[in-house]
Amino acid sequence: MYLKIFNKHQLIKIFFLLIFINYSFFSIRHSLRENPWIAGDWLMNYEAGILRRGLSGEIILLLSNISSINPTYLVIFFQISLYCFFLYFFIQILNKKTINIWFLFLLLSPATIAFTFYDPLVIGRKEVIFFTFYTIYISIFLNDLKISVFKIIFYFSIGFIFVLIHEIFIFFSLFFVFTKYFNIYKKNIKIKINYFLNEFSLVIGSLIAFLILLFFSTNETEVQDLVCNRLLNNGLSPEICKGALTEIVFSKYVNSYKSFGLIDYILSYNYLRTYLISLILFFLPLYIFLLKQKINKKQIKLFSIFIIIQLIFLVSIFVVVNDWGRYLNIYFILILVFVSNFFLRKNLQELKKFNYKNLLIVLILLLYSLSWHMPHCCQKNLGKGMISFKERILYRINNPTNYNDFSRKVILKFLGVNEHN
Repeated sequence: MYLKIFNKHQLIKIFFLLIFINYSFFSIRHSLRENPWIAGDWLMNYEAGILRRGLSGEIILLLSNISSINPTYLVIFFQISLYCFFLYFFIQILNKKTINIWFLFLLLSPATIAFTFYDPLVIGRKEVIFFTFYTIYISIFLNDLKISVFKIIFYFSIGFIFVLIHEIFIFFSLFFVFTKYFNIYKKNIKIKINYFLNEFSLVIGSLIAFLILLFFSTNETEVQDLVCNRLLNNGLSPEICKGALTEIVFSKYVNSYKSFGLIDYILSYNYLRTYLISLILFFLPLYIFLLKQKINKKQIKLFSIFIIIQLIFLVSIFVVVNDWGRYLNIYFILILVFVSNFFLRKNLQELKKFNYKNLLIVLILLLYSLSWHMPHCCQKNLGKGMISFKERILYRINNPTNYNDFSRKVILKFLGVNEHN
């Protein structure tokens, strides 16, 4: 007798819905409170000249002036809309694929989609732009081998614009080249250089924008005050200027790279141990999944070479940034989307006979998904998963703020606790 315990596709949609609700809630919360590291990052602008990440602020402030909509509302709109599109196109990639229990280890991993649940301070970050475009690229553009001047300009512009929004994109632009190569390789199509002109254009656009930031960023001595004052003149409070805008000068990172400025911090916070464990906890189920899928060994080898090269490329910036978890999360999610597209089987019914081995694997999955999480930065150890979530809720209950915290009031009412603060 065969027993289907649950429909995995429906389970994934429910999981995505919960993640989206959580993401939307904290996007609104962070932006309305004018979080200087999140909303402030989106609102960097070119008031003092060319500087890192300023394009998003220029666009948002322009739209705000045209529409008379508060800039923070536009930040919320972009964050939630982009994340919604990301999840939608990700579901499109997963549709008509056979989802097995081993794939759920990757999807439910605290290092991938659940990352935003366990660490709300990563919600609303600009990498949502990259996630969205990568899933759109795989869903719509990947199989198009036709070349045109318009497409080349489009990809060049995407790479150029993305780096001006957040320079980290250049470190992930090679994902698009490899994805196209792997797609052609897997289909046994003869490799031709013109098949990659779009993806090469994207990388070149990224590189040119990066070089512009490196060599032509503003030398204005009052850069922070000018950028901040523009936001104040648009109705924001001084709080917006206390985070990302304090690190607005690109040359700071160049100098830090030359001097290995964060080495002492990295060592004192046990980053090497914490994030090495995170890498192991992601890659171990990944390769169990690949082996269980019985994938061609040449494909696994090719895939492995790329992700090792990509990781080395990414690690090269870890001496100048302290939010290692964020950048590893980008890396893990792009790998997850790649794996979902290329290594999940299509149109297979997988109703297995229920036995104690299946139950044991489900229990291990729950333990894996709920017992730990990867911090985005600034912690000396891995997080404790649902235990940390519980501690966060208790902290909010016991520590009122000056903000009108509606969700805290709802929690207190649900628990039957009278608020005296």
